[in-house]
Amino acid sequence: MSVFAAIHTPSNPSDFAPRVVEYNRREFDFPRIVAEILHEPDLQSIVGAEYARFTRETDQSTIYHKSFYMQFEALMGDLYRRFVSHMSDRVFGDVEVYHQAVPTFRVQFPNNLGVAEMHKDSDYRHQNGELNFWVPLTPVWGSNTIWVEASRGGHNYQPWTLKPGQVLVFDSVNWRHGNITNTTGRARVSFDFRMIPAEKFIDAGEISVSAHKRMSVGDYWEATCQD
Repeated sequence: MSVFAAIHTPSNPSDFAPRVVEYNRREFDFPRIVAEILHEPDLQSIVGAEYARFTRETDQSTIYHKSFYMQFEALMGDLYRRFVSHMSDRVFGDVEVYHQAVPTFRVQFPNNLGVAEMHKDSDYRHQNGELNFWVPLTPVWGSNTIWVEASRGGHNYQPWTLKPGQVLVFDSVNWRHGNITNTTGRARVSFDFRMIPAEKFIDAGEISVSAHKRMSVGDYWEATCQD
């Protein structure tokens, strides 16, 4: 696993292999805030036994997802936007960037999935030029973490071992990724968001699959303030 203090995107986004960016956990204490939102002091201990194995239609349907999205703006919105600005400067440098206005929340219970299938984000109407920022709020490893192709198009998936204070950044539009059944006995909680340079953005009038938002600036996307 490679950890980069500062990185910048190549001109061809598909050349952007998965890599880890570290951040100041004390400054951006998302695990504490999300634990407060969910009323779960130990995020790894969430069980979720009442939920059947997730499908693409149900993997955003839990009470935890509902709580996160309902309270996101009030309890986390300002800090999230500061974090996005920080990540923009680290990864894209001094260019105009758009970011996902509300991040996608994920929870992977023991003996369940976090997302229902291996996929590329291009399967779900996302466009070239986007990068995915995958932010674990619990330690993740083995079967409770994200699995990403070791080589683009290779279907040779590998798990990423990470902890809070680290972000996996990768071209999720072109690199297949997903997860497998969680057999670790510990839950995984995370969120992820996408960013794209303004010069690469095309408003094609698409609607996002999970949030059902128009994928335009002012709805799904938001202009990123410079750090």
